[in-house]
Amino acid sequence: MGLGPIKLQGVVPKRQKELAASIGRIVEEELVTVKDLTQRLQAEPVKDHILGQISAQVEVALTEKLPRLVRPLGAELIMPVIRREASHLLDKLLTGVEGFITEEAKVKELVEQKVNTFDLSQLEQMVQEVAGRELKHIEILGGVLGALIGVIQAFLTLYI
Repeated sequence: MGLGPIKLQGVVPKRQKELAASIGRIVEEELVTVKDLTQRLQAEPVKDHILGQISAQVEVALTEKLPRLVRPLGAELIMPVIRREASHLLDKLLTGVEGFITEEAKVKELVEQKVNTFDLSQLEQMVQEVAGRELKHIEILGGVLGALIGVIQAFLTLYI
């Protein structure tokens, strides 16, 4: 923000690290929790998609690896077992992955690092985008309260 040729430093640049830490904490604890992520991964459409991909890859591998005479029989016998076992393995994997994601994903740190790398003007623009209207109301309210206090002080000074 500037006042003619003079540039004033806003609150955001002074507190960028604190702001980054707060945003990271809020994102990790309130907006996108590890439990939310794992529940999303365990949803049937996602599991069906993953199982479809696994089945397709196994089928391609069987087609390439099995001798030509055994391919049709092998695919008919093996693929139902693969699909069933892959489904059980995927359930186990998704159940066990929550702890790993909690330890390794570190969403808070990722968000914090990302916010700390933002250009200050980019960060201020984001804050304005999110809270611009509220900040404008606070600014107006501050002006009104300042004027009111000034009038009261002037009144008290004149009559007391």
